[in-house]
Amino acid sequence: MRRLVFALVLVGCGATNTPESHPGRASEPVLSEGVSAVESACFAEERCDALDSDCDGRIDEGCTGEAPGGLQIGLAWSGAAALALELTPSTPSTETAPAADGCEGLGPHFEHLAVEEPSGAYQISVRREHPCEDDQPTAASVTVAVGGERLGTFNVTVGEETAQVVSFSVGR
Repeated sequence: MRRLVFALVLVGCGATNTPESHPGRASEPVLSEGVSAVESACFAEERCDALDSDCDGRIDEGCTGEAPGGLQIGLAWSGAAALALELTPSTPSTETAPAADGCEGLGPHFEHLAVEEPSGAYQISVRREHPCEDDQPTAASVTVAVGGERLGTFNVTVGEETAQVVSFSVGR
């Protein structure tokens, strides 16, 4: 397993912060309490790891078989737990990526979610579907790219409750 070189920046914020959106791109991300931003290294080729490994603003292009979309989210974790991405747009509907069956082994595990034409305010969360044989909190990384630009990679620990990760807006 490769080791990432990163700098952690711990940013706490209240739920009342509203990110400012800019036409055609995402606002600055507002991290939830306990979430840290990660600075990751860039590689010459995409590594199919739910990160933007080649730093081109696209997550796992050519790896997932999905259309890239204007909003891309990747989730990566190790350990015996089944996690799922949850994207809450400003509309009442909620999109989710199906939970990977982390019970099949210690990982690494990856999930992806894409939205073709994003617009509005978004909240990304990670929930534990079931703990398998491991009831310990699970460390995960969430990478977000909007319109071909990496918004960031964020580390979060997922316990029994759904972990809110980051909020941002996408303008038109």
